[in-house]
Amino acid sequence: MSVMELLKTAFPRTKSTKHTAFCERIPMVVFELVEEQVRTEMRAKGYVTRYRGPRVSNNTYGNPTTTRRCDATHVLLYRK
Repeated sequence: MSVMELLKTAFPRTKSTKHTAFCERIPMVVFELVEEQVRTEMRAKGYVTRYRGPRVSNNTYGNPTTTRRCDATHVLLYRK
């Protein structure tokens, strides 16, 4: 079983999910443990990461549109 399949099993999407991500939010702690293996699979299958959490360190000019990795609490995997 691949690492991405394990993540999908560990963090399955729920019926109330409104996003189109591969699975539910993956905590940063878990993602950092398996990141090397996941990145290899993601590149092969055409996925990208989107960090989720507070937008603290890039909130200097108006409303930031993304979360920086240093502020992230979770990760979502999306198709390119």
